[in-house]
Amino acid sequence: MKTMTIRSLLFFSLFFNTKAIAQTVNTGEMSILPGTVVSTRFDFGNTPTATFTNDGEFYVFGNFNNDGLVSFTPGQRGYTIFQGNAAQSISGSAPSDYFKFYDVLFNNESPQPAFQLSADISITGNSDFLNGIVRINETEGLVVYENNATHSNTDNDGHVDGYVQKNGNEEFTYPIGNSSFFRPAKILPTAPNAATDAFTGKYFLENSNPLYPHASKVGNLELIDDKEYWTLDKTEGNTEIMLTLSWDQATTPGFIWQDLDPSSPEAMEKLTIARWDEEKRLWVDEGGIVEIGAGGIQTGTVTSFFATQESVPWRYKGFL
Repeated sequence: MKTMTIRSLLFFSLFFNTKAIAQTVNTGEMSILPGTVVSTRFDFGNTPTATFTNDGEFYVFGNFNNDGLVSFTPGQRGYTIFQGNAAQSISGSAPSDYFKFYDVLFNNESPQPAFQLSADISITGNSDFLNGIVRINETEGLVVYENNATHSNTDNDGHVDGYVQKNGNEEFTYPIGNSSFFRPAKILPTAPNAATDAFTGKYFLENSNPLYPHASKVGNLELIDDKEYWTLDKTEGNTEIMLTLSWDQATTPGFIWQDLDPSSPEAMEKLTIARWDEEKRLWVDEGGIVEIGAGGIQTGTVTSFFATQESVPWRYKGFL
């Protein structure tokens, strides 16, 4: 392990009270240079006037709060490792442009969700959910994936339980779920598209009917998934997308997947993606191509949405 290199002013303070609580606090400028490894066993705080630049490796075994600027040098691949055996919080008042990670690892062996997020964070490289569900506070918090950012090891034990924003014009699978269920949604932007486009998605393991009445439907829709739904909002831009939702026997009602038979065209045509039309207050049929092997259904090109699968909800606004 190399020693820490300090550029400009770095100030660490340890604060102890009667309960013997310790903190590592940066109030100036702290830089971790490439090839350098730094760790803190205490809670880490970056104050409103502080700048923290990670171009090396930073191990965090406690909580992480940022009210200043957390970032990395362009062209460098800083790596932040959240690791521990007790729940960790990631918090702060700074916007995502001031709370930026390149690569980040979530690896915590405590009962899930091991991570509580109440801040907006940005990921440029890869996020590895080796062992950790990141639960986002209902009223504050967002994970932003920049263009070409990726994720790995997403499963029932590692994903984001909350809103995820995808920036850019690349294909992306949202690393989202609810509780201990990983339930991704995939988008493929179509031309025209731009790197400034943004889409925000979330998965809900709950019945959409109280908010979007299933009795209000048109076309050939018969039954709508009453156990789960996704929301997907176009945050920036005018790009059209193709959307893929999936079913899972652990969460999706049997009437959606039990009778799927690849050899029966009629059975395959029964499953579709439904969209909630906010203006008309109706569920409408968006169609879709069933992919049995992938356990999902893909729409054609869509331009506005809230959705579900026919039936799983999402806000394309809709559901399967």
